[in-house]
Parts: sequence; structure tokens; C-alpha cells
Amino acid sequence: MKFYEKLDCLMNITKTTNSALSLYLSLDSSHVSRLRRNERRLVPNAEYIDKMATYFVRQCGEPYQKRLLSEAIKFSVDLFDDPEKAIEKVKLWLLDDEKSEAD
Repeated sequence: MKFYEKLDCLMNITKTTNSALSLYLSLDSSHVSRLRRNERRLVPNAEYIDKMATYFVRQCGEPYQKRLLSEAIKFSVDLFDDPEKAIEKVKLWLLDDEKSEAD
């Protein structure tokens, strides 16, 4: 799964709009839209990735959202008991294909 597909998946699970995420990340909503449609590549070491991961973990408040996210990322739903670990897992998942393509 590519970054843009993962971003779209997370946004669908959390019912997040481009504008809501862009406000949280302090980015233009058109930038988020382009990332989501694969019209803009993720910048290596982008500062907003940490914030993005934090946002999505915090938005997964419902049990079904936690289950869907844990299935997508392939980790135990119990990881949500430690938000910092969940955030790190989401961040690494988002960056996974970008690192392998850069190598």
C-alpha cells in the first residue's frame, strides 16, 4: 500500500475531511487533497507526519475505528492502551513504502 492509499484509508476510518486535517497540520487543504490523490509526493522527513499520526490515533475513539485501524496496520488493538506506541506504529506504517522506494 502506498502512502496516499494509507492516508485515504486513515481519513475514511476516522471520517476526517481534508480541511479538518489541514487545520490540524497547519497545511493548505489543497496540499492534503493532493497527498491523498497521489498528486503530491510525501517529502522525506516531513514534519507533519508525526502530527498526522497523532491526529489519527486520537480520532480513533470508537471500538470499530480501533479495530479497522489495527487490521489495516496489522497490530493488536491493545496497542491503543499506550497512545505513544500507537502513534509511533501509525507513523512507521505511513512512512513504510516511502523508505523502501528511497532505498
